Amino acid sequence: MTSDPIPNAVIVAVPEPDDSIDLLELATIFVVEWRKFVLIVLLVLVAGGAFIYSIQPLFESYASILPQDRDDAPTASSLFTGRSTSELFFGLLASRSVADEVIDRLNLLTAYHTTDREAARLRLAGSTSFTSGRGGLIVILVRESNAVQAAQIANAYLEALQNQRERMIQSDFEIHNRFFLQQLKSEEDALAAAERDFRDVQEATGVVQPDSQTQIGLNAIAGTRAQISNLQVQLSSLLLGESEQNPQVKELRAQIAGLESHEHALESANTPKATGAAASARNMPQLNLDYARKLREVRYHEALVTSISTQYESNRLKAGDNSAQFVIIDRAIPPERKAWPARRPLLMLDAAAAVLAGMVCVALLLFWRKIQAEPRNRMHFAQMRKSFRGSR
Repeated sequence: MTSDPIPNAVIVAVPEPDDSIDLLELATIFVVEWRKFVLIVLLVLVAGGAFIYSIQPLFESYASILPQDRDDAPTASSLFTGRSTSELFFGLLASRSVADEVIDRLNLLTAYHTTDREAARLRLAGSTSFTSGRGGLIVILVRESNAVQAAQIANAYLEALQNQRERMIQSDFEIHNRFFLQQLKSEEDALAAAERDFRDVQEATGVVQPDSQTQIGLNAIAGTRAQISNLQVQLSSLLLGESEQNPQVKELRAQIAGLESHEHALESANTPKATGAAASARNMPQLNLDYARKLREVRYHEALVTSISTQYESNRLKAGDNSAQFVIIDRAIPPERKAWPARRPLLMLDAAAAVLAGMVCVALLLFWRKIQAEPRNRMHFAQMRKSFRGSR
């Protein structure tokens, strides 16, 4: 059995709920609910302002130095790395030794409320920056909540950097000093040995002044030969009228024989010579060569001893120069104004956020009322409340 349709039935269309927001209605809600809008704006303003003013302000203090390149005073680090002086100072400022000296100088472990030195180093590194300024300046910038402490830290970096450079100079001096002293001792021993060898050669050969002694020997040989020639001329003249038995002839021949023997002695290599006497003509080249070699060795070691002594004295004088190779341009002073936060822009942003929050809240209120105005939604909410009560 089928059901017949009801005659003359009227079908009524149920309108779909309108979820759009009417601007006029929204403006009306603003007028009606202005107290809530103002309350929300004030709450956000007060909360934001309290948060902004609760932010701990930070102060910036800076010091600046100008590195100086000194070619006459190289350090071990610059010799082996070849880096510029500015790069060296950036590395020293970021070193653990400088940071520890700053921490100890200002007792930052107590100021940072910590007993962990590594934590103190990390906080100090986080509040400090090193930048390169115009003209090669190195700027030490410290940001701290305490203006006086910020200036003290920046100035402590200057002192720690200078002390670190002095320690490096002293270390370089000690290294070079040990090297120079070892080399100087070695060369002094070599010089003493060379002088002994030179003395032995002089005593063995009799050569003291080779040039003078050689000239004397050659002059003696030449004079002897001249005398022999003169006597031979006299003998030849005498033999023209006299026989060999003539006493004068015998005397001349005896004189000539004596002079020839003397000439042979001057030219012979086997005749011993006293120290300082003219050497024999045959031995002169070798003796002069031996003398020159020993003298050259003595002078070589003397030059080395003089050079090393000069370098040692120069190194000692440089160690006495405590110049840190940089000039302090600006020392840090406590700043009078905070560097962060900029409260005026933050307050303006807070005001804009407060107005926006008030408008959003009023719009949400209008949307909620529209949802509750629908019968179907009210039925759904009633079922949800009923289910919630039943579950309890």
